[in-house]
Amino acid sequence: MSTRFGRVAIAGRPNVGKSTLMNHLIGFKVSAIANKPQTTRHNIRGIYSGDDCQIVFVDTPGIHKTARSLLNKTINLEAVSALEEVEAVVMMVEAGQWTEEDTLVLKRLAHVSCPVMLAANKVDRVKRKESLLAWLQEVTGKREFAGIFPLSATQGTNTAELLQALIRLMPESEWAHADDDVTDQSVRFICAELIREQLMHYLHQE
Repeated sequence: MSTRFGRVAIAGRPNVGKSTLMNHLIGFKVSAIANKPQTTRHNIRGIYSGDDCQIVFVDTPGIHKTARSLLNKTINLEAVSALEEVEAVVMMVEAGQWTEEDTLVLKRLAHVSCPVMLAANKVDRVKRKESLLAWLQEVTGKREFAGIFPLSATQGTNTAELLQALIRLMPESEWAHADDDVTDQSVRFICAELIREQLMHYLHQE
């Protein structure tokens, strides 16, 4: 049986749910989650292995509109670097919203040659579904997306459909990791991320 393997970058502005989506897709928490910008500061990789396909998801830091500080500049560079060697990109936005930072992310993706999927997260929070349809039509005109998926990363709504669409895009290749690997990060790094997540929840600061 032939196998598929590829890499997928999850890109978007800060606090849009990128880490939550990756953790959900791989079924394991490897990326810290907190309701604060800059929770993810490095490209963090999570590995999905299922049936005949393995995907390395790259959870990128949120791309900032204002990157005056050295930290924010470094975070932006880290996020953009992840777009260079992937088979697909998932651009995440918040359903029903479009910000200047979303436009900045879209500009960063202008020269990406691989397919770009749009994931409209937090669809469960949209009360008027008819307004969501109008918003989706507007967003569709911003660029040619390989697919648009209104979803909820926390509830798992439509995440399976997104995953199947990504699997179809992966090329035939041998797997790069064992089927029980969930990340290629060190245990020390993952522990540090999860500890920082808890500290941010309790202390409300970096």
